[in-house]
Amino acid sequence: MIKAILADDEPLVLIGLKSMINWKELGIHLCGTAANGDIAYELICEYHPEIVITDIQMPCSSGLALGKRCQDEFGRLPVFIILTNYEDFSYVKEAMHFQAIDYLIKIDLSPDSLISALKKAMEQKNMKQIDLVKKAAEQGVKLGKSHVSQYLSGKTTPR
Repeated sequence: MIKAILADDEPLVLIGLKSMINWKELGIHLCGTAANGDIAYELICEYHPEIVITDIQMPCSSGLALGKRCQDEFGRLPVFIILTNYEDFSYVKEAMHFQAIDYLIKIDLSPDSLISALKKAMEQKNMKQIDLVKKAAEQGVKLGKSHVSQYLSGKTTPR
């Protein structure tokens, strides 16, 4: 099952996201929720999710800072979906720098738009994992089955 984390400083948004769709039906396990970027980062380090849905403006650390930090530290996973109240192109542009997969406006959010973004994220996650395995193979890295699983989840690096 794919692991995901939700991060938003508005409790009602988190409740709405959790109840908007059937996560299990999509093959997604919600590992946790966070009310700010720092807690979200701790959850990412603990659970190694493949997908993070985060608000842009949060206390402590913004969703954009969280995405940048994760890209710098973990590389290509997790995949980020940005959730916001702002239709500001500068935010979109900044999110693109750390390869956010989608940018959803809260007021327009529907089950269909959330599911669509999650499906894009799952496809992107699969492509990124394939790229990681190809790079490891190109480097001549010998990976056992359990090591491949840990490598793809970001828990280890090539030997």
